[in-house]
Amino acid sequence: MAKKILIACDIGDPFKNKLEKAGFELSFIKDKEALPQALKGVHGMFIGARFRFTPGILEQAEILEAISFCGAGVGTYVDEETATRKGIAVMNAPGVNANSVAECAVGFLLAFHKNLVRENNDLKAGSPFRAMTTEIQGTTAGIIGMGHIGRRISEILSHGFQTSILYFSRSRKPGLEASLGARFADFDTVLRESDTLFPALPETAETRGMIGRDELAKMKPDAILINVARPGLVDGKALYEALSHNKLRAAAFDGYYVSKPYPSNSQEDPYGLFSLPDNKFLCTPHTASRSLKVWDDLFDRAADNLIDYFVTGTCENIINPNYLDFR
Repeated sequence: MAKKILIACDIGDPFKNKLEKAGFELSFIKDKEALPQALKGVHGMFIGARFRFTPGILEQAEILEAISFCGAGVGTYVDEETATRKGIAVMNAPGVNANSVAECAVGFLLAFHKNLVRENNDLKAGSPFRAMTTEIQGTTAGIIGMGHIGRRISEILSHGFQTSILYFSRSRKPGLEASLGARFADFDTVLRESDTLFPALPETAETRGMIGRDELAKMKPDAILINVARPGLVDGKALYEALSHNKLRAAAFDGYYVSKPYPSNSQEDPYGLFSLPDNKFLCTPHTASRSLKVWDDLFDRAADNLIDYFVTGTCENIINPNYLDFR
């Protein structure tokens, strides 16, 4: 009997065809209220960011074996503890978006050093702004979390701008140290010595709020904070205080603390960051990974994950290997 796969996101025909060619029977859902019924008889799920699979929803999955997510940060959308306890393998697509996100991070850095946003806005308003700019070459980039994205940021800055790389990670990366001359240091040293700080790790109970008032106070007053990971890594109110009192030069986020909906004006922003000028704070609506190539590659990897799992019984991208203890 063909395994039944529930598609819980928008998916292109090439990826539908790939799954059907592999012998799966596909069903589709767009309405959250229909999830409990849609999960009946489903062996696998192909998901994006449309739904959050909470413990209550996962408990209703009777024969579900595997969930494949079109991205890296699956923990935001699937309760991993419940999935593991129910013997459900959870798979993601790590590293696929690394280059796109890293390019966005470096784009933010260039915008600040070259005053790109302010000069554009002032020129179009009839008041050209001609400030002296600063250079990235010769500065020190601090990377917090040397995973796929942190590594790619390091490569672009080191090879392209001759930037020194300082990093803090759970484990050392000897290969990276050799190829880029990167230096491993403790968290406080990275905070103190970095001209630009790049948090590049997932938001978990352990990392949430890891950059707060005390950590920001350790940074150079002319340093820049660029966060293309989750906003929750940084204490938003502490960041506002540091920026508004010139204890930090600038900050940029891809994604914001409030997003459903985003604040339409600075008065609706409980953190105050939207009230700051563009040379102090920039923000994009969680779009760093939205490139055509990334999306195609993410969907392709997610489809391959399901095929690998149901054909071979395993997959290299399973994030909760302990699921087998409960199968």
